[in-house]
Amino acid sequence: GLLGPQVGKLYDRLGAPRLVVPGAALTALCLALFTFTGEHTSPWVVLALHVALSAGMAFVFTPVFTSGLSVLPPHLYPHGSAILGSLQQVAAAAGTALVISVMSGHAATAAADGADTTAALATGVRWGFGVGAVLGALAVLVALLIRTPPASQQPGATGAQDEDGTTTNKAVHTPT
Repeated sequence: GLLGPQVGKLYDRLGAPRLVVPGAALTALCLALFTFTGEHTSPWVVLALHVALSAGMAFVFTPVFTSGLSVLPPHLYPHGSAILGSLQQVAAAAGTALVISVMSGHAATAAADGADTTAALATGVRWGFGVGAVLGALAVLVALLIRTPPASQQPGATGAQDEDGTTTNKAVHTPT
């Protein structure tokens, strides 16, 4: 979205780990804070949390995708991009199904216990965000494992391999 170009510039300067770890932490924090919302929460609070959540995800997705694809030789870029896009869609669908299942189950339980429809739905939503927060915390742990690829493995870098497997001894200038 809107932060993509700025995050890309920061990625060039700082590398993936320095962006992904705080981005994942912000995402997990926002999801955890969403568990405290309810039917009387101000829309401005929801909006602020959503904006912060989106910013956190920008600091995760852009560097992870760039870092993951940057180690591929240029002739494999289309395949890597297709696989990454497919995995993203499958993971998003599985995550959505999990969160909706948790939300629906807890909303139904709250309704059966006598909560009105709005309160029951709010209960389910809070539980759904709780699951998201736990998954976000796990993402922070995984983010700690991310490393910036050595410059020699990045396309265009001195010593990087070309499509045919030969080593390039010239640096390619990339405009900023």
